[in-house]
Amino acid sequence: MAPAHMGLAAYYLETDNCEEAIRLGEAGMAIADNSGYVAWSLQFLLPVVGEASLWNRDFERAERHSARMRRDAHRLGNRLGLAMADACDGMLLLLRDSNPADAIPLLRSAVEQLESIPNPDSAARVRRVLAWALRDSGDRDGAMHEFRNAHEVFARMGAAAALTAVREEIRKMGARPPARTLVPGGGGLTGRELEIARMVGRRKSNKDIGAALDISARTVSTHMSNIFIKLGVASRGELADWVRTIATEEGRGSPTARH
Repeated sequence: MAPAHMGLAAYYLETDNCEEAIRLGEAGMAIADNSGYVAWSLQFLLPVVGEASLWNRDFERAERHSARMRRDAHRLGNRLGLAMADACDGMLLLLRDSNPADAIPLLRSAVEQLESIPNPDSAARVRRVLAWALRDSGDRDGAMHEFRNAHEVFARMGAAAALTAVREEIRKMGARPPARTLVPGGGGLTGRELEIARMVGRRKSNKDIGAALDISARTVSTHMSNIFIKLGVASRGELADWVRTIATEEGRGSPTARH
Protein backbone atom coordinates (compact mmCIF):
# COMPACT_ATOMS: atom_id res chain seq x y z
CA MET A 1 0.00 0.00 0.00
CA ALA A 2 3.03 2.34 0.13
CA PRO A 3 2.40 3.79 -3.38
CA ALA A 4 -1.08 4.90 -2.29
CA HIS A 5 0.40 6.55 0.79
CA MET A 6 2.90 8.38 -1.43
CA GLY A 7 0.23 9.91 -3.61
CA LEU A 8 -2.11 10.80 -0.76
CA ALA A 9 0.62 12.30 1.40
CA ALA A 10 1.78 14.49 -1.50
CA TYR A 11 -1.82 15.52 -2.19
CA TYR A 12 -2.43 16.56 1.42
CA LEU A 13 0.82 18.52 1.49
CA GLU A 14 -0.20 20.34 -1.70
CA THR A 15 -3.60 21.18 -0.18
CA ASP A 16 -2.06 22.42 3.11
CA ASN A 17 -3.40 19.56 5.25
CA CYS A 18 -0.04 18.99 6.92
CA GLU A 19 -1.34 16.81 9.76
CA GLU A 20 -2.79 14.31 7.29
CA ALA A 21 0.31 14.47 5.08
CA ILE A 22 2.46 13.57 8.10
CA ARG A 23 0.14 10.79 9.24
CA LEU A 24 -0.10 9.10 5.85
CA GLY A 25 3.54 9.74 4.99
CA GLU A 26 4.84 8.14 8.17
CA ALA A 27 2.43 5.21 7.79
CA GLY A 28 3.74 4.69 4.27
CA MET A 29 7.34 4.91 5.49
CA ALA A 30 6.68 2.16 8.04
CA ILE A 31 5.26 -0.09 5.31
CA ALA A 32 8.13 0.63 2.93
CA ASP A 33 10.78 0.13 5.62
CA ASN A 34 9.25 -3.16 6.78
CA SER A 35 9.19 -4.36 3.16
CA GLY A 36 12.82 -3.41 2.56
CA TYR A 37 11.99 -0.53 0.21
CA VAL A 38 14.06 2.10 1.99
CA ALA A 39 14.67 3.88 -1.32
CA TRP A 40 10.92 4.47 -1.68
CA SER A 41 10.79 6.20 1.69
CA LEU A 42 13.77 8.35 0.75
CA GLN A 43 12.55 9.28 -2.70
CA PHE A 44 8.84 9.79 -2.18
CA LEU A 45 7.88 9.97 1.51
CA LEU A 46 10.62 11.53 3.63
CA PRO A 47 10.68 14.82 1.64
CA VAL A 48 6.89 15.16 1.97
CA VAL A 49 6.82 14.39 5.69
CA GLY A 50 9.81 16.64 6.32
CA GLU A 51 8.24 19.59 4.52
CA ALA A 52 4.84 19.04 6.13
CA SER A 53 6.49 18.96 9.56
CA LEU A 54 8.17 22.29 8.85
CA TRP A 55 4.93 24.00 7.81
CA ASN A 56 3.31 22.47 10.89
CA ARG A 57 6.08 24.01 13.03
CA ASP A 58 6.97 20.53 14.33
CA PHE A 59 10.66 21.27 14.14
CA GLU A 60 11.83 18.28 16.18
CA ARG A 61 10.10 15.89 13.77
CA ALA A 62 11.40 17.83 10.75
CA GLU A 63 14.98 17.71 12.07
CA ARG A 64 14.69 13.96 12.68
CA HIS A 65 13.43 13.26 9.17
CA SER A 66 16.01 15.57 7.61
CA ALA A 67 18.82 13.72 9.39
CA ARG A 68 17.49 10.41 8.11
CA MET A 69 17.18 11.80 4.58
CA ARG A 70 20.81 12.90 4.59
CA ARG A 71 22.03 9.62 6.09
CA ASP A 72 20.09 7.38 3.68
CA ALA A 73 20.87 9.60 0.68
CA HIS A 74 24.61 9.37 1.36
CA ARG A 75 24.38 5.61 1.74
CA LEU A 76 22.32 5.12 -1.43
CA GLY A 77 23.89 7.89 -3.50
CA ASN A 78 20.48 9.52 -3.94
CA ARG A 79 20.76 13.08 -5.27
CA LEU A 80 17.15 14.00 -4.53
CA GLY A 81 17.51 12.99 -0.90
CA LEU A 82 20.65 15.08 -0.49
CA ALA A 83 18.98 18.10 -2.12
CA MET A 84 15.87 17.83 0.04
CA ALA A 85 17.97 17.42 3.18
CA ASP A 86 19.68 20.72 2.33
CA ALA A 87 16.25 22.27 1.77
CA CYS A 88 14.91 21.00 5.11
CA ASP A 89 17.97 22.16 7.02
CA GLY A 90 17.76 25.56 5.34
CA MET A 91 14.09 25.85 6.25
CA LEU A 92 14.87 24.91 9.84
CA LEU A 93 17.40 27.74 10.01
CA LEU A 94 14.87 30.18 8.56
CA LEU A 95 11.62 29.13 10.26
CA ARG A 96 12.87 27.84 13.61
CA ASP A 97 16.03 29.89 14.16
CA SER A 98 15.11 33.09 12.26
CA ASN A 99 18.54 32.91 10.65
CA PRO A 100 18.13 33.81 6.95
CA ALA A 101 21.85 34.45 6.41
CA ASP A 102 22.79 30.83 7.15
CA ALA A 103 19.63 29.49 5.48
CA ILE A 104 20.35 31.10 2.10
CA PRO A 105 23.41 28.96 1.09
CA LEU A 106 21.61 25.70 1.94
CA LEU A 107 18.42 26.73 0.14
CA ARG A 108 20.36 27.91 -2.90
CA SER A 109 22.30 24.65 -2.96
CA ALA A 110 19.05 22.69 -2.79
CA VAL A 111 17.58 24.66 -5.72
CA GLU A 112 20.68 24.08 -7.86
CA GLN A 113 20.72 20.35 -7.08
CA LEU A 114 17.00 19.93 -7.76
CA GLU A 115 17.22 21.77 -11.07
CA SER A 116 20.17 19.63 -12.18
CA ILE A 117 18.29 16.34 -11.50
CA PRO A 118 15.89 17.83 -12.88
CA ASN A 119 12.98 18.20 -10.45
CA PRO A 120 11.46 21.58 -11.38
CA ASP A 121 8.42 21.40 -9.09
CA SER A 122 10.48 20.82 -5.93
CA ALA A 123 13.06 23.37 -7.08
CA ALA A 124 10.35 26.02 -7.48
CA ARG A 125 8.90 25.23 -4.05
CA VAL A 126 12.33 25.70 -2.47
CA ARG A 127 12.89 28.85 -4.53
CA ARG A 128 9.84 30.35 -2.84
CA VAL A 129 11.40 29.74 0.59
CA LEU A 130 14.75 31.07 -0.67
CA ALA A 131 12.91 34.24 -1.69
CA TRP A 132 11.61 34.58 1.88
CA ALA A 133 15.13 34.22 3.25
CA LEU A 134 16.49 36.82 0.83
CA ARG A 135 13.64 39.18 1.69
CA ASP A 136 14.23 38.74 5.42
CA SER A 137 17.95 39.41 4.94
CA GLY A 138 17.18 42.72 3.20
CA ASP A 139 17.86 41.60 -0.39
CA ARG A 140 14.60 42.72 -2.01
CA ASP A 141 15.89 42.42 -5.58
CA GLY A 142 17.15 38.90 -4.96
CA ALA A 143 13.84 37.92 -3.39
CA MET A 144 11.84 39.29 -6.34
CA HIS A 145 14.09 37.41 -8.76
CA GLU A 146 13.43 34.11 -6.98
CA PHE A 147 9.70 34.76 -6.63
CA ARG A 148 9.44 35.46 -10.36
CA ASN A 149 11.44 32.34 -11.26
CA ALA A 150 9.14 30.25 -9.07
CA HIS A 151 6.11 31.97 -10.62
CA GLU A 152 7.24 31.02 -14.13
CA VAL A 153 7.64 27.34 -13.20
CA PHE A 154 4.30 27.13 -11.39
CA ALA A 155 2.56 28.86 -14.32
CA ARG A 156 4.15 26.48 -16.84
CA MET A 157 3.19 23.44 -14.76
CA GLY A 158 -0.34 24.61 -14.06
CA ALA A 159 0.23 24.42 -10.28
CA ALA A 160 -2.70 26.67 -9.42
CA ALA A 161 -2.44 26.74 -5.62
CA ALA A 162 1.33 27.36 -5.59
CA LEU A 163 0.98 29.99 -8.32
CA THR A 164 -1.70 31.86 -6.38
CA ALA A 165 0.47 31.81 -3.25
CA VAL A 166 3.58 33.17 -4.97
CA ARG A 167 1.53 35.87 -6.72
CA GLU A 168 0.31 37.02 -3.31
CA GLU A 169 3.91 37.11 -2.04
CA ILE A 170 4.88 39.35 -4.96
CA ARG A 171 1.95 41.67 -4.25
CA LYS A 172 2.92 41.86 -0.56
CA MET A 173 6.29 43.21 -1.68
CA GLY A 174 4.52 46.03 -3.49
CA ALA A 175 5.12 44.66 -7.00
CA ARG A 176 2.80 43.55 -9.76
CA PRO A 177 2.89 39.81 -10.52
CA PRO A 178 3.70 38.64 -14.05
CA ALA A 179 0.91 37.40 -16.30
CA ARG A 180 -0.62 34.34 -14.69
CA THR A 181 -0.61 32.23 -17.86
CA LEU A 182 2.35 31.66 -20.18
CA VAL A 183 0.18 30.25 -22.94
CA PRO A 184 -0.80 32.77 -25.64
CA GLY A 185 -4.18 32.60 -27.29
CA GLY A 186 -6.67 33.31 -24.53
CA GLY A 187 -5.90 31.70 -21.18
CA GLY A 188 -9.34 30.07 -21.15
CA LEU A 189 -11.19 33.29 -22.02
CA THR A 190 -14.19 33.32 -24.33
CA GLY A 191 -13.95 35.30 -27.55
CA ARG A 192 -15.90 38.21 -26.06
CA GLU A 193 -13.79 38.17 -22.87
CA LEU A 194 -10.57 38.20 -24.92
CA GLU A 195 -11.93 41.13 -26.95
CA ILE A 196 -12.70 43.06 -23.77
CA ALA A 197 -9.30 42.22 -22.27
CA ARG A 198 -7.54 43.59 -25.33
CA MET A 199 -9.57 46.80 -25.09
CA VAL A 200 -8.53 47.15 -21.44
CA GLY A 201 -4.96 46.75 -22.69
CA ARG A 202 -5.63 49.80 -24.87
CA ARG A 203 -6.75 51.70 -21.73
CA LYS A 204 -10.44 51.78 -22.62
CA SER A 205 -12.91 52.35 -19.79
CA ASN A 206 -15.89 50.07 -19.19
CA LYS A 207 -18.11 52.78 -20.67
CA ASP A 208 -15.93 53.00 -23.80
CA ILE A 209 -15.88 49.21 -24.16
CA GLY A 210 -19.64 48.98 -23.76
CA ALA A 211 -20.22 51.64 -26.42
CA ALA A 212 -17.83 49.94 -28.85
CA LEU A 213 -19.41 46.50 -28.37
CA ASP A 214 -23.00 47.75 -28.02
CA ILE A 215 -23.40 46.31 -24.51
CA SER A 216 -23.99 47.99 -21.15
CA ALA A 217 -21.15 49.06 -18.85
CA ARG A 218 -22.65 46.71 -16.26
CA THR A 219 -22.31 43.77 -18.67
CA VAL A 220 -18.70 44.79 -19.28
CA SER A 221 -18.17 44.77 -15.51
CA THR A 222 -19.54 41.21 -15.30
CA HIS A 223 -17.19 40.11 -18.08
CA MET A 224 -14.32 41.81 -16.26
CA SER A 225 -15.07 39.87 -13.07
CA ASN A 226 -14.96 36.60 -15.03
CA ILE A 227 -11.71 37.61 -16.72
CA PHE A 228 -10.07 38.45 -13.38
CA ILE A 229 -11.08 35.08 -11.93
CA LYS A 230 -9.93 33.07 -14.96
CA LEU A 231 -6.56 34.79 -15.23
CA GLY A 232 -5.95 35.30 -11.51
CA VAL A 233 -5.30 39.01 -11.95
CA ALA A 234 -6.31 41.60 -9.39
CA SER A 235 -6.36 44.88 -11.31
CA ARG A 236 -6.75 46.42 -14.75
CA GLY A 237 -3.01 47.06 -14.75
CA GLU A 238 -2.25 43.34 -14.26
CA LEU A 239 -4.75 42.51 -17.02
CA ALA A 240 -3.00 44.99 -19.33
CA ASP A 241 0.31 43.26 -18.57
CA TRP A 242 -1.28 39.91 -19.50
CA VAL A 243 -2.54 41.37 -22.79
CA ARG A 244 0.94 42.68 -23.61
CA THR A 245 2.44 39.24 -22.89
CA ILE A 246 -0.07 37.61 -25.24
CA ALA A 247 0.63 40.20 -27.95
CA THR A 248 4.38 39.66 -27.63
CA GLU A 249 4.06 35.90 -27.97
CA GLU A 250 1.67 36.21 -30.92
CA GLY A 251 4.12 38.61 -32.56
CA ARG A 252 6.79 35.94 -32.33
CA GLY A 253 4.44 33.52 -34.03
CA SER A 254 4.66 31.05 -31.16
CA PRO A 255 1.52 28.88 -30.77
CA THR A 256 2.80 27.07 -27.70
CA ALA A 257 3.85 27.87 -24.18
CA ARG A 258 7.34 29.02 -23.39
CA HIS A 259 9.64 26.37 -21.95
